[in-house]
Amino acid sequence: MELILVIIFLLLVFVGVCLSIIPGLPVMLYLLLVSVLFGFTDHFVRLNPNELLILAGLYVVSFFIDFFSGVLGAKYGGASLK
Repeated sequence: MELILVIIFLLLVFVGVCLSIIPGLPVMLYLLLVSVLFGFTDHFVRLNPNELLILAGLYVVSFFIDFFSGVLGAKYGGASLK
């Protein structure tokens, strides 16, 4: 049963990695949710809460980079308020 669980989550992560090449999709959030779900179903045997905090931190950093890169690109690219 454990092997089937690991294979299912490996396939879910593989789908997330494949979707990462499509711009505009919230893949980091998807991968974070898959990791949290795996942690709960596995009772945090293979993935401990500290690693989930690191993944959550990476998600927050990627969110802010994604948001502020558009803002800075518009500012330095010469976009006006119109």
